[in-house]
Amino acid sequence: MEYALDKALQEMSLEDDKPIVLKNLPKYSSVERNVCSIIGKLLCPENQKMTGVIHEMPRLWRVYNRARGIALPEDKFQFIFDSESDLLTVLDAGAWTFNDWSMTLERWMENPPEDYLKVLPIWIRLRHIPINYNTADTIREIADHFGQVTHVAFDPLKPQSRGFVRVRVLFDVNKPLKNSREVELPTGEVVTIGIEYERIRKRCYQCLRLTHDKERCHFNPSNRQAIATGRIKPAGAIPTRLIPKISKDDPLFGVLTDDDVGIDTISGKPKIAKAVLDEMRQYLSVEDPQERKVRVVRVRKSVWDLEQDLQGQKTLLRLEAPPLFTTDVDKGRGLVFDFEKAPMVPTTKANITTSEPTAGQGRKWQVKSNSISSASYATATEQTSISTGSKAVFVTGPSGNTLKAPKKRNRPNQWRRKKQAMLKEDSATSSPMNEKTGEAGILMKRKAPEAVIVEAEVVSKVAKRDEGKAAPNEELPNQL
Repeated sequence: MEYALDKALQEMSLEDDKPIVLKNLPKYSSVERNVCSIIGKLLCPENQKMTGVIHEMPRLWRVYNRARGIALPEDKFQFIFDSESDLLTVLDAGAWTFNDWSMTLERWMENPPEDYLKVLPIWIRLRHIPINYNTADTIREIADHFGQVTHVAFDPLKPQSRGFVRVRVLFDVNKPLKNSREVELPTGEVVTIGIEYERIRKRCYQCLRLTHDKERCHFNPSNRQAIATGRIKPAGAIPTRLIPKISKDDPLFGVLTDDDVGIDTISGKPKIAKAVLDEMRQYLSVEDPQERKVRVVRVRKSVWDLEQDLQGQKTLLRLEAPPLFTTDVDKGRGLVFDFEKAPMVPTTKANITTSEPTAGQGRKWQVKSNSISSASYATATEQTSISTGSKAVFVTGPSGNTLKAPKKRNRPNQWRRKKQAMLKEDSATSSPMNEKTGEAGILMKRKAPEAVIVEAEVVSKVAKRDEGKAAPNEELPNQL
């Protein structure tokens, strides 16, 4: 009995090393359902609650009953849409925010690339471009230093009254969003180009990044102790990139150098895409030595001939899509938010507040936009529009949007307008006919006499009384 018990205890184990095996059956796979879905990631999870994202984003996208959210590990989430059009509408809108902090959204991919959920499509505005260099190539060359350029909204044949040019780039979320950049012209002169970011709200005031606030910034001197103790991890701000190198057993060894396959200092991406390197290795894998020498020369020439052609390097070596030039200068236009130069708006009864302010958040930000369309305002400010007879001024804070009341119209009250209408009708019926034209002339002044007003008021009161309840008119007794 004791021997059997000891043997059973020895065979028992608290850990089961055998993995769980799933069979390759369609019922275990969700690939078919994930085809019409997007994957997102919160850039500042300390200030963004996942439960709020799952429940509130479908309402802000106006697909409340046509999208379902799923919380994933590592601050990621997934939204499954019922229709392809709703999914494309959300992605085409560009950058989205929740609780004033940005998030990355990309369509689901079964085998995502390395930069998946690490780039953010942003429309930027370039200001103060020199007049002698205001060309499409100059704009594209300047925008290449902020990310991969996808669209350039520029039309030299139309008037440019706004003072800026819009460019859409795929921005790396680990880089700072600088408000200006110096450009050295061929003449040696250095000019400063102003930069504005559409649909981007909050960022760190210390390092200008989207991944944290100033309280958790590793460049903040007050956080040095927290970084040393491990309470704040600085690794998420600037990811370390491994520089690719060619090993001795690589078919490309001796054909290309480590500098040819290294990291581009401007974009932070490899100079040659992995798919292109694999094609080169396969192309060089031949047994005939003479044929190999010919192919080596061709590979070197294809790479070295593109040293001065930046656009060729992007399209041929990095497999990046060329930018699209459009004459629609308002394509995908959004709002520009400024947290630093906005005036403080006092809280009065005239201000209409769409959400309650949070304690300790007194800073306001102001919308920099000459005109606000209903579509862009609904997607950017995530609030319902209010139509009035005059233009409204939007002043927004971190906790919500505040709509200042428009200027009140100097208009008489309703009862006074009704009296004036009645007087016009009476004067039109009693006015004499014009002998020449045969029309009735209206003889009245702007302000009616007090006696007429009193008479009209009495008539209106008499007309409203109930004849059934009123006492009959009786004649006075005959006086003898």
